[in-house]
Amino acid sequence: MPRVCIDCRRAYGEGDSLCPVHRTQLREVARIDPEMGQVLGRHVVLERLATGGSAMVYRALRRPDGIEVALKVSPPSLWQTDREVERFLRSAELARRLGGEGVVRVFDYGQDPDGTCWLAMELLQGRTLAEAFQQDGLPFPVARVLDLGAQVLDAVQRVHEGGLVHRDLKPGNIFLLAGSPERVRLLDFGLARNLEDRGPRLTLAGTALGTPLYMSPEQGRGLPGGVPTDLYAVGVILFEMITGETPHQDASAIRLLLKKNTEDAPRIGEVAPERGVPRELEDLVSSLLDRDPARRPPGAAEVRDRLREIRASLPSREGGEVTGIRKAPESKFRRPTRPIRGTAQTSAPEHRSGESGALRMVRFSPRLVLGEPDLDRDHESLCEVANEALGQGRNLESSRLLQLLEEVSRHLIPHFRQEEALMERVAWGEGPLHREAHRRLEQELESLLALRHVRSDHPDLGDRFRLFLVHMMHHIQVLDGHLAESLQRTRPGSALDGIGK
Repeated sequence: MPRVCIDCRRAYGEGDSLCPVHRTQLREVARIDPEMGQVLGRHVVLERLATGGSAMVYRALRRPDGIEVALKVSPPSLWQTDREVERFLRSAELARRLGGEGVVRVFDYGQDPDGTCWLAMELLQGRTLAEAFQQDGLPFPVARVLDLGAQVLDAVQRVHEGGLVHRDLKPGNIFLLAGSPERVRLLDFGLARNLEDRGPRLTLAGTALGTPLYMSPEQGRGLPGGVPTDLYAVGVILFEMITGETPHQDASAIRLLLKKNTEDAPRIGEVAPERGVPRELEDLVSSLLDRDPARRPPGAAEVRDRLREIRASLPSREGGEVTGIRKAPESKFRRPTRPIRGTAQTSAPEHRSGESGALRMVRFSPRLVLGEPDLDRDHESLCEVANEALGQGRNLESSRLLQLLEEVSRHLIPHFRQEEALMERVAWGEGPLHREAHRRLEQELESLLALRHVRSDHPDLGDRFRLFLVHMMHHIQVLDGHLAESLQRTRPGSALDGIGK
């Protein structure tokens, strides 16, 4: 029986118990396979088209008009709480409202009395971009990359204009319609979010959603994500189509998300200098992959227009360039067409020259002063721990790592309680959301402490601790910055000396 993460819907083997991305317990999901001729809603099942970890897709006949549709069916065992059902129904309604060119059309959706959830979509003929990677080989000709990229961004712009962000853009969710020229459809809005949603958040704060290879750094820290999140994913896809590999790679989801938050993405010219990619395209992709969402381009339309301009400037012979001959084997968190950087002869982690195992360009400043002695002292101590652990990287001795983990456990919980008391004092409306984030971080800390007691030399302990520190410090510094501003308004004379970088 497959085991599925309820947050990201990824399926894992029977021997797995935790999702490596979300650290949540996997749930056993009983397969359902409706018999041919069974009716779901007003749809008659004809044949199975595809099987996924959490759903099956069927060709079905819609009554009474006889139109054939693709029917996505999820078993009752996947929807054990009202929250989960509500998230499915909301995402289905968001997708139904979009429609139009570039986005798969959703006709209808619902839940049957036995708990089975279903969604009826237009039946497409063609293949996904992920299948094209496998069948055509990577890298793609630059002209094809530009044509497909512009279409994807046009569809993403339509999604954003509809007030949504997709949050799970990846080659498997981009469909290439059969025929020539290639036309694109975006699929699967299971993680979509309303940009202006002020209602209950159905995705809990501190929960990372998405597919690790294409997730943005901020998604890896459990932030909800906005327009820049989708643009980052498009940047990864463009990078992969051009070079044949994703910018960050690792067999571990935890280390992969850690890299995204601590290492700049390489430039196309560093990975595939033989491609001779136009400098304008290389610069544009690098801007999409910036770790800071504020430094990415402002919107999909601007990036789409730049791709079209670069396409128009290509020599005519570019259009006849042959496709790459390297095949792209599927892998859990990498899809290389050449040796993984830094892993050709060893399983040791990748370190660029001068790094010595350290995580570059990551330093949290303790300069923020809230005027609350205990809170300020804990903030400074947590900054020092994070800077030491992230600065040393895997060169940090295991005994010292355990000491730093103990130090975090001494300071973090009191710091959270003091933050929550301040949120009450300033009557901050976002308080419940941050309390939920505190709970998630506390659970992860408890998990790390439990892992230390069971096996202090566990190979994942260091990487999980460092990713936890990145998540923790980004949350603390954003929250403490907001609290400092609120206190400055309500208590004249308090110092606001700057938010840590």
